[in-house]
Amino acid sequence: APDVVLMGPLDEGAATWEPAAIAAASQLRIPVISFGPHAGALGRLGTAEGVIGLLPSPWSAEGAAVVVDTALARHHRDTQAKERLETNLALLDAILHEAPLTIYAKDPQMRFLWSNRRHSELVGRPAEEVLGRTDVDLFGREGVALDAVGRKVFQTGRAESSEFELELRGQAHVFQEVIFPIAQAGRRVGIAGIATDLTEVRRQQALLSERVEELDRSRRISALTSECVELVQRCISIEESLELTRRFLSRLYTDANV
Repeated sequence: APDVVLMGPLDEGAATWEPAAIAAASQLRIPVISFGPHAGALGRLGTAEGVIGLLPSPWSAEGAAVVVDTALARHHRDTQAKERLETNLALLDAILHEAPLTIYAKDPQMRFLWSNRRHSELVGRPAEEVLGRTDVDLFGREGVALDAVGRKVFQTGRAESSEFELELRGQAHVFQEVIFPIAQAGRRVGIAGIATDLTEVRRQQALLSERVEELDRSRRISALTSECVELVQRCISIEESLELTRRFLSRLYTDANV
């Protein structure tokens, strides 16, 4: 394949092969150098197609060599920059897809534009079945509130953080979510959300709270028991001992009829 395409008429009655040459060069991702009376127009057309280079008239072999060298150097820089950008975008896409967080993006109509692996797993559908749908499409009535929050963020342009519950595949989940607007060239084009599944954290917190309550109850019973035993030992009659015991049990079991 050539490194560069030199394109221009050999006479005033040149055939109309320029667009085809530009299209071929674009597919090969190589620069096009235009020359001749219509070089300016062809150069503009080439730039629009992502190929560059202009050899003004009159031209010489030396001038052509300079233009070709310049066009190739610029093209190589652009190609390397594009390849770096594509590599970085692919890496970013991989990171977002494999992140343990739920990440998604929506358009102004709250239709999903992007869904990472974790989001698709929680929804229970592959990404291709999530894209183009709204929360209402996916979750029914439960999705109405989610849809409303997204529309509010898009309209106000302000991020919002919230915690909400959502039933997914028969299991209740608790999420902490941050939703923020997406803008391009100063214009809002959608929203994005990052959510953390707190279901297991909340379950562990509930268990810990129960254990703390049990421990507190055990300590209280132990303290009351020691106090009762000490008082009973000081009693001089069975009746007094029974009365102390009754009062002790009443303090332990406040709802019981002792």
